[in-house]
Amino acid sequence: MYAPRHIGHLSGVYLPADIYTRYNRLRGRKVLFVCGTDENAATTIIEARRRSVTPQDLSDEGYAFQKDVFERLGVSFDIYSRTSREIHHKTVWDFYGKLDREGLIYRSEVVQPYCEECGQPLPDRFVKGRCPRCDAEDQYGESCEACAH
Repeated sequence: MYAPRHIGHLSGVYLPADIYTRYNRLRGRKVLFVCGTDENAATTIIEARRRSVTPQDLSDEGYAFQKDVFERLGVSFDIYSRTSREIHHKTVWDFYGKLDREGLIYRSEVVQPYCEECGQPLPDRFVKGRCPRCDAEDQYGESCEACAH
């Protein structure tokens, strides 16, 4: 969420969705065009640390900037929200609560890298090393730029 949107985002994601929304509205269909920012992304935390600001401060700045860009470009979301909003928290808890009550959540223990210094588990984006598939060095735990693993 920290990176400003660029033309690749616009042409690859937002513009096609906006066109499809407008097309369906012209056809008389009810459409709700929803988008938002993921303010909990590991990349947000990494960039906030790099800038010596809080993830929330970085998210506030990024949200305002991106919302302005979308408005100036005429991308017409019905809702452009944020994961930090209370309605998002309530919706997620309600959704997962329903799945849990219906027995659809599988629980298990997993091994995960842990930072003793930080006192927290490390998401894949915080882990770098060799790719287990192609042995490329300096790859993030979530993906390998060399082999797309």
